[in-house]
Amino acid sequence: MPCYSISAIAEGLGFAKGEVGIAYIDMLQPVLRLAQFSDSNTYSKLLAKLEILNPAEVASSKIQIFDWNCVLLPDSALGDDGKMHALCAMIEEHFVHTEITSVNRKCFNEAIGLETIDRICLEECQDVRRSLDEKYYCLASTAALIDYLEKVQRSLFIPKSMRIVYEGSERSLIIGRVCFLRTGADTAKHLELITSMKVVDNVECSLFGVLNFTCTYGGARMLRASILQPSRDLSSINDRLSAIEELLGNVEGCNNLRSNLCSMRDIERSIPMCIGESNEQSPRFAEYRIKQMTLLLHTLEMVEPLLHTLESFQNGLFFSYAKVLQDDRFVNLLSTIRRYIQDDSLGRRGPLKGRNELCFTIRPNLNGLLDVFRKTYTEYVSDVEAYHLWFVEQVALPLRLSYSPSRGFYFSLTLDKDEELPPLLTDKIIKVVRKSSCLLCSTEELSTTYTFLFKMQLNERIDFNFKEIILLSDKLISELLSEMRRYMSCLYDLSEVISSLDFILSLTTRAELSNWVRPDFSDTMAISQARHPLMDCIDKSNFVPNDVYAGPDSRFIIISGPNMSGKSTYLKTVGMLQLLAQMGSFVPARIASFRLCDQLFSRICHNDSLESSSSSFMVEALVFLVTHYLDLAELDRLYPYVDSYHFEASFNSATEKLQTSHKLLRGIHAGPEYGFELAEIAMFPQEVINNAKQLLEKLRNKKKKQNEKDSCQLRKQRAVMRLRHRLAQVITMSDVENSVLLGYLNQLKKSYMEEVETIDKASNAE
Repeated sequence: MPCYSISAIAEGLGFAKGEVGIAYIDMLQPVLRLAQFSDSNTYSKLLAKLEILNPAEVASSKIQIFDWNCVLLPDSALGDDGKMHALCAMIEEHFVHTEITSVNRKCFNEAIGLETIDRICLEECQDVRRSLDEKYYCLASTAALIDYLEKVQRSLFIPKSMRIVYEGSERSLIIGRVCFLRTGADTAKHLELITSMKVVDNVECSLFGVLNFTCTYGGARMLRASILQPSRDLSSINDRLSAIEELLGNVEGCNNLRSNLCSMRDIERSIPMCIGESNEQSPRFAEYRIKQMTLLLHTLEMVEPLLHTLESFQNGLFFSYAKVLQDDRFVNLLSTIRRYIQDDSLGRRGPLKGRNELCFTIRPNLNGLLDVFRKTYTEYVSDVEAYHLWFVEQVALPLRLSYSPSRGFYFSLTLDKDEELPPLLTDKIIKVVRKSSCLLCSTEELSTTYTFLFKMQLNERIDFNFKEIILLSDKLISELLSEMRRYMSCLYDLSEVISSLDFILSLTTRAELSNWVRPDFSDTMAISQARHPLMDCIDKSNFVPNDVYAGPDSRFIIISGPNMSGKSTYLKTVGMLQLLAQMGSFVPARIASFRLCDQLFSRICHNDSLESSSSSFMVEALVFLVTHYLDLAELDRLYPYVDSYHFEASFNSATEKLQTSHKLLRGIHAGPEYGFELAEIAMFPQEVINNAKQLLEKLRNKKKKQNEKDSCQLRKQRAVMRLRHRLAQVITMSDVENSVLLGYLNQLKKSYMEEVETIDKASNAE
């Protein structure tokens, strides 16, 4: 998915160190988005924000601008303390395609930034100023960004034409970046959220790939942003889940909504034409503007059918979208465009039909000179068609008249592969090109014609008339754009509605195809038959689902097992399902309950460790740890909130291979027996090997008994603690029938008594 986002960054100094302001804009959907937040020395929040933006360019105070193609970093850009050098190095490390050029520091001026916002902001968005009080670095970034766009990119913004949004990070889940020695890695990469780790730039084998059924650029952009920064606002998450649930239950309405969206064109590219002025006078640019205006007309014609479809749903989210589409300005805007653009100017296929469509997009009688050129153009095309009929009669061959932008008008004839050129045709044609069974050619008469003054190519004359028509049409498009600017706010609203609906439909499609379920939210993560989202879509038959549990009574999960047993896949499954739930998507499981989290970290590497405050880490974090170090798995004997699991594996003596079931079981993995395999390869006596195996079994049993002896009291504490948390969870089960609840309580009591009895027996046996 292409991205044309440009960002500007300003950072505080002295006592304001760590305060970061950012302004960014996507040129395909020019909404100016602003943010300011306190960041750490590792710039984790900033890097997470830039990951979502995927910027083509980044401008930063202390004279940094990041660009794809060039790198210019003067000495003054680094600063004496090297602080900005750290920011540059961090961005270079995590965004390898981004290079550095320079911008003058004086461009970052908060006063100018505030004046710029007053100048370009829509009247409907003036309330954004209240959010910008004392947001100095955010305003400074705004000044630098707009100055760069206007002076370097030559983009001129019409006053009162741009939507400006201030975005806080309080309601978003932050996917943590963890920096390692020599290696930069992040959770988004580990979990394969946007691209595959196995195939570089492969989007299909990623979470974005399996969820992406969008049909608009805005919908795809919203999907990507939601994956990289899911919400932690429970109300908005449940609204989205309820919308998906209603779509799944209303197949006809879902199909109608999908049909409406597929018929609507992406208006993301039409909005920039309305907010900016351009001095470019080229036929190619004029063609682009005419096409975009035609697509916008078609999209506005679909607003009413989309509104009728939305009114058939009950969900509050659809109701809010329908309320936006009831705006009378859509009718007025459509009427304004129809005064310039013909309604039937869309849908013609083929190079010539498309060219004729461009010529006659503008209604007649709006410009006398335009009507004259169009009449001349039509006469020239008619002359070519008449000449074609005459020439076919002369040569008695089924020549077809064809057109391409590069060749103009030409003749084509179907011939067998070894068939010779007819003699009658040989002396009459020029510019002969043979492509397999097709002959392409022209004639002297077709290529040129004679006037009373000079010899002139007919195709060139047609091209000349076409260019004049396009340029004159573009002048009328400019007049239309001037009239449309009063309706800019509703265009932004329409773009947001289309993107949101496209995004929700994409999630609905995946949930429908893969039979995913709606997640619930509580203080516990409890998932039955969890499946990896990618494996569930690619290879469902061979994937072994597993259960997941982490809650107040079990916050630290250690998972052990041999290689290829499924430890990493299990870890990624937990992370992906948490993300899916908080972005408002259904999840691949039988039953799923999640706890809202603020940050998600992963460390799938072999060096360094994740730094965290011990109090926050031990009290609040839900941790899933996979390891080969079996001593770590014994932490469950020391801490009541730590549980150990392992993936089952057994050695097949017939095939002499290790077989893994990919099934998660409670307890600690017994560990590998590589030494015995090595001894057998080294031809040790079988008696020695058997004695060693018996000794190993005795040592393991002895250790097991010792562990049971040491942990009886801890196990009893854990049983009491687990019962307490289970009973606390019962309070939240208000929607469960009393009979079911009573059965669950009896089962809890039975399980607790059996566990305590088992512990007491083990303690007495000692």
